[in-house]
Amino acid sequence: MAKKKETPDENPSSVEDINTFINKLFNEMIAEQGLPAAPGAVYKFDISVNQNGITITPNAPNANGQQMQTLKAEDREPLVDVIEKKDGIAVLVELPGVEKGNIELHADHERLSIKADSGKNIYSKLVSLPAKVDSTTATAVYNNGVLEISFKRSNTYRSVVKIDVK
Repeated sequence: MAKKKETPDENPSSVEDINTFINKLFNEMIAEQGLPAAPGAVYKFDISVNQNGITITPNAPNANGQQMQTLKAEDREPLVDVIEKKDGIAVLVELPGVEKGNIELHADHERLSIKADSGKNIYSKLVSLPAKVDSTTATAVYNNGVLEISFKRSNTYRSVVKIDVK
């Protein structure tokens, strides 16, 4: 459930003011959700900011109504760019320090699951794709810490397939 918060009456005048405001919002959301405020606990929130205020959604459902994954403290969410092209979708993922053999990819017609282990960090992300794709056409290339996965568009349902990384 999304919670809309109004921005402060006065504009925050310093980084400390902004930090205090955001911490207050998160503490309220954690308390409202009945989540323990334990040291080291990691909670995922989606935040959108516009002229009408700030909307914070804890552990937000994706566009298909499915609950997004909750990160463990040792997990990291990689930086991801999803690019819509005329004939397909490209997903760029930053995975610094990961060996190609330690990347695991699975996809169906609307989602991509990314898991990778660098030995130091564990990366994990479930990406909702902006259009239906043919997961059997997926190609994945990993070079210098950047993974590029490409899909062709399709309106056909596909079950989950494993994607090999080249």
